[in-house]
Amino acid sequence: MKLSLTYRKHLNIKIFIWTVYCLFVLSKLFVINHEYLFVSCIICFFIIRFSIIVFINNWYKNNHPNLLDWFRLATFISLIVQFFTLFDELNNSFYITVFDTVSLSNENVLKALYVVLAGLISLLIGEKIIMANKREIKISKSNFTIKKYNLFLILSLFFLLVELLLSLSNMVGFGSESSGVGLSFVIMFIRIVNSTSLVILSYVIFNDKVSNPEKIKLLFGVIFTVKLILAFISGMKEEILVNLLYVIIPVIVNGKKINKAILIVLSLLMLIIYPLITNYRSTLSKYPNKFYAFTEAVNMTFNKFLNKNDENSSEEDELSLVSRYQGLKPLMYAVENENKWVEFKSMNRYPFVLISWILPRFILPDKPKANTGAKLYQIVRKDSLKTSVSITPTTYGWSYFEGGIIFVIITFFLYSFIVSVVIDFIKKETIFYSIVYILLLTSMIKIESDIYFRIVGLFQLLMVVYFIKKFFIAEENFKDESKLYI
Repeated sequence: MKLSLTYRKHLNIKIFIWTVYCLFVLSKLFVINHEYLFVSCIICFFIIRFSIIVFINNWYKNNHPNLLDWFRLATFISLIVQFFTLFDELNNSFYITVFDTVSLSNENVLKALYVVLAGLISLLIGEKIIMANKREIKISKSNFTIKKYNLFLILSLFFLLVELLLSLSNMVGFGSESSGVGLSFVIMFIRIVNSTSLVILSYVIFNDKVSNPEKIKLLFGVIFTVKLILAFISGMKEEILVNLLYVIIPVIVNGKKINKAILIVLSLLMLIIYPLITNYRSTLSKYPNKFYAFTEAVNMTFNKFLNKNDENSSEEDELSLVSRYQGLKPLMYAVENENKWVEFKSMNRYPFVLISWILPRFILPDKPKANTGAKLYQIVRKDSLKTSVSITPTTYGWSYFEGGIIFVIITFFLYSFIVSVVIDFIKKETIFYSIVYILLLTSMIKIESDIYFRIVGLFQLLMVVYFIKKFFIAEENFKDESKLYI
């Protein structure tokens, strides 16, 4: 099954995008109150060109978007679409509230957009150095068998149980007591193992050429169900989508059609689940007991459905400090308050990149901690008390915190260069390549993480997936004409 774009579709999509952009600018041209907003609209033209248009062009040219194109798409949705939705608010005032607590000058929006443009250009340059004149990435069907099946089953269930216990004991997830710092190496290892197991089983279940004993189907059902439950009780909305993608992509790769009724049901469920998790996160901040927090969240959610016009039904949850989907305003905060950030500067953590991904903290106690989101929360709230609540100024904001726009250029170039080298180096049309690609793709659709931890996570992912493939996968060498470009 090929998800390719015809020339006509490719052209029509681009015409639609540019038409919407032009109509928006023309509709605001004579009512703009601030010069920096006029310049911002011009900068948006170039950001659109280097984000969503690159995505569409590569999709048409190569029959698939490149891996980094998904990061570009996420940038467009999280930052540029929000600029358009915030335009009137920015135009009719001089200050905007960020994180519900901080008032910023609206002029920071122009600086933020310059940062995004610089990051996107660097991303493209780093990619082109390696991938110039190359057609990147084909995910194809893979014929393989699971070796040592009983051991694979036992270990899969064991690591799944460990992750579940860590979440229930409030060691991981939103509002966790440890914030993932002391056990970050172990937690990351466990999550990669469980995600890899789900992808492997998805390939097996939906590949007609691979035998599917009942035990495999049962294991797949257990892992998929528990992963969705874990995504929910962790309070991470995006993790539900990520785990669905771990299954949906192998389904499409193996030429299966997804029933429209299933898609409709999933969409309706998401309409309920999204506000439910939002309320769950809110109650977790007040009540660490996850069962009690869940009960309160259910009550809050259905009360809001029944009392939509109730004035006492606050929108605090949707506009809360921990909201992950309002990327532009947090980035505006970063460009104005870069001088207040002292946790890392001038890429002083990057010498650890080559070793911190493999050495646990008891061996390398000085390696960077994954608690920057909690540190930022403390700064925003002006509270020195230790907290488990984490916020993000987006990937662009974290890079700007290094010391300004020059470090955005350097870190984004470095990241795209490393990702492109890895993708170009791995042998194509193998299950190892497909697993790495799918796990990386799901990380690209979220522009939250710091680039340092993105690179560290990439190296950890390669190591874990390699050993799982080495010990548990027997792959047949074959050439299949049926490919999915994604």
